[in-house]
Amino acid sequence: MAQQICFGFVYLAEGLIAWQLFEALLPRKRKLGICVSMYALCYLAAFLMYQIAGQLLNVVAFLLGNVVILFVCYRCSLGTALFYGAILSGMMMATEWLVAFLLFQITGKYGSFFQSVPQLVVMAVISKLLYFLCVRIYLMLSKRRQGTGKLPPMVAAVLIGFSFLSLAVIFTVFLLGSSTEDLSWMEQLW
Repeated sequence: MAQQICFGFVYLAEGLIAWQLFEALLPRKRKLGICVSMYALCYLAAFLMYQIAGQLLNVVAFLLGNVVILFVCYRCSLGTALFYGAILSGMMMATEWLVAFLLFQITGKYGSFFQSVPQLVVMAVISKLLYFLCVRIYLMLSKRRQGTGKLPPMVAAVLIGFSFLSLAVIFTVFLLGSSTEDLSWMEQLW
């Protein structure tokens, strides 16, 4: 159950990060409520796909969900939707694999975060912070910016809140990690 809750927050963070990128790059062609519903539907479908089918189909569901969101909610061609969907999927996979590799280097066990909820939380928080950072860097370097450029105040508040919540989670996990057997290595890092 704890893993599903963690993955639920991961999908919420991924959806908010995708929203930030798409809103900055492309003009919206649908009303906000329709776009929010489309994000919720696509990311809920990807979450359920992961619960049923596993990691490989999750990447495909993530890519297809973002392509559908882009094509339905934003003014862009199917090729542009595929391009931005692939870029976002690549950033997401790269940051998750990088953090998984770093956890492997620290713990000596690949995929140990699947058996340990604290390690899963560390993996999720750090990979999503890196993912968010990659998207922000991409936006700064991007020459194509046709979107509104501004996040709706509610989305900005949620992103700021999640940033502070992520820091609190990292701090708490490090503190708990120093007293938990499978995370005793964190005491050395702290």
